[in-house]
Amino acid sequence: MLRWLDENIEKVVILVNYVAMTGIIFVEVIRRFAFGQQAPWSSTIPIYLFLWVTWIGCAYNCKLRAHLRFEEVRVRLPYKGQFFCIVVDHLVWIGFSIIVIYFSLLQVQISIDNFAIVQGTDDREIVNRDLHLQQREVDDDDRETDPDEVVDHDAEKLPLVG
Repeated sequence: MLRWLDENIEKVVILVNYVAMTGIIFVEVIRRFAFGQQAPWSSTIPIYLFLWVTWIGCAYNCKLRAHLRFEEVRVRLPYKGQFFCIVVDHLVWIGFSIIVIYFSLLQVQISIDNFAIVQGTDDREIVNRDLHLQQREVDDDDRETDPDEVVDHDAEKLPLVG
């Protein structure tokens, strides 16, 4: 079972994502033009599915050693040179993956800080809760100082003219 999973998991995930992406686009185009309706998430989810297909496809091709590479130079090298190139190749892929993960996490943190939600979702409960919490913070701050009240702190220091 584990051997089958190791050999086929990428192909299965790519196929499922591709079928789901194609199905969503097909159904939503028909709904849009025939019925004048469209699910709000139908333009966002296929993009995410396509990204998953792309990344898993890259991983699968790396596993098969079928990704873009300079094969002409590598095959002419001795065994140790070929091995060194493969190690460098894997290290470059790992470094690239770390960079992508790091900046993706930064983007997620920016979205969290801005109370952003996934585009196309109907998550009004979370948005309303967050807006309510923000409004309560503003109301608490307003209780301390009245914006209509003008306070001149330097007035006490000025001499009275009389």
